[in-house]
Amino acid sequence: MEIAHFSHQHRLILRDDKKNDEYKCYACQLPISSGPSYGCTQYKEFILHKSCVELPKRIEHPYHPQHFLILLDKSPYLKGYGCDACRKRCFKFQFVYHCDACDFDLDIGCASLVLPIMRYEGHEHLLTLFDKIHAVADECLCKSCSEPCSALVLRCVECNFNVHKSCADDKSCVELPKQIQHIFHPHQPLTPRDHPRKDLRCNACAVVIKNFSFRCEECDFTLGHECTSLAPTIKYEGHHHLLTLFHEFHFRFWCVSCEAWGHGFVFRCVECRFNLHPHCLPSFPRTIQHKCHETCPLTLTNSVPEDADTDEYYCDACEKQREESRYESVYYCADCSFVAHIQCVISEVLPLLHTEQEKIVWPKEAEFGDSSTVEGLLGAGAGDEVLEKGISAAVPSETVEVEVTAGREEFEAEITEDPVIAKLEGENAKLRAENEASTAKLEALTAKLGALTEKLEALTAKLEALESEHAQCVVSKRPSERDKCLSEA
Repeated sequence: MEIAHFSHQHRLILRDDKKNDEYKCYACQLPISSGPSYGCTQYKEFILHKSCVELPKRIEHPYHPQHFLILLDKSPYLKGYGCDACRKRCFKFQFVYHCDACDFDLDIGCASLVLPIMRYEGHEHLLTLFDKIHAVADECLCKSCSEPCSALVLRCVECNFNVHKSCADDKSCVELPKQIQHIFHPHQPLTPRDHPRKDLRCNACAVVIKNFSFRCEECDFTLGHECTSLAPTIKYEGHHHLLTLFHEFHFRFWCVSCEAWGHGFVFRCVECRFNLHPHCLPSFPRTIQHKCHETCPLTLTNSVPEDADTDEYYCDACEKQREESRYESVYYCADCSFVAHIQCVISEVLPLLHTEQEKIVWPKEAEFGDSSTVEGLLGAGAGDEVLEKGISAAVPSETVEVEVTAGREEFEAEITEDPVIAKLEGENAKLRAENEASTAKLEALTAKLGALTEKLEALTAKLEALESEHAQCVVSKRPSERDKCLSEA
């Protein structure tokens, strides 16, 4: 089998060496051991591992999230290059993943490392475990003990943050699972990702991701680590899935019940993007009594008369700014003009709210250990923090395993009945029709362009023939013919 590769001018032939430590791979500079490789028949020392031949030409890597990295067959500098991850000096003629805008370089080994999955309480980003760091003593110091780092180092490449693994073991250092299966995204597993794009938001609560998250690259689905502890528990007759209680949705949402915009507190089906105002949920408590306003009961509303008289809106319970009531449901006392966020009185709301349990599929303990728990994923004490925010009451204390008995056809029929899904499918069908029409128009224009090109080529050939004939007349030895050609010209 022969292939053409961008790194060499000759074609390369597939070979299966039993053992060949005499030569090194041109790409990674590691010995050609047992296994398939590609070699040049004219220059026998040029050999590439089959895995190095199959490296992607362009990658998006968490060590350098700002730009794509391009695979080069040699250093872009006059001499070799230094890998920005492991600090190793590499040869001039050695493959490198390079960012030209930032002069950022990764060798093949570091570009293929397992993505960072260590969470350390002293740093905002995830860390990667490196077996060895090739750096001078002062360039790589442990942030915990201030001693030089060389072997078994937890490292954040972007920030040059380093800590000995032995020092990290004494701190709150949690190894995240390689994958989790979450009910918000049941079709594909989610993997931990770090250093996100600036515009990346959590698909559950819409918060802008500032540190690490769990991602499905295939579906472009992102789940912030704060939302991994949430689960749907609220029954609503107008939707076929249970809804999840979010104490704050960080973007305006469209309520499918009253067909109006909302902000803040929301009941949401993440999978279907189904959103509901609190006041649109029949089982949500309409009247409560809370210690922040003990004199009178508070009534749930999305219309506070005082909002029409001012441009600034505040919660009288926490004295913080709030959204206008037509966008955010609030509890209100008309007699005292007292307004409170729902989350400020949540301790009285949750006990009155009817919830149901639904299956939550977390990673198996045998596969991921105790990392599948909320504390394992977010760190010790995370469960208490969630409880203080009033979220954990909406999370089942136990997971109940149930079998999915509905077949695929029944599931698809159930999805079709949902009005939001039907509306989205209609819009999708319209976009597909417009796309097909544009494609047909493009094909017609392409055909027309082809015909014009052929006509242009015919005219060009005819012009060349006339010019050739004219040139022959000009160089003719007979003056009469030359004069005739010149007069015709």
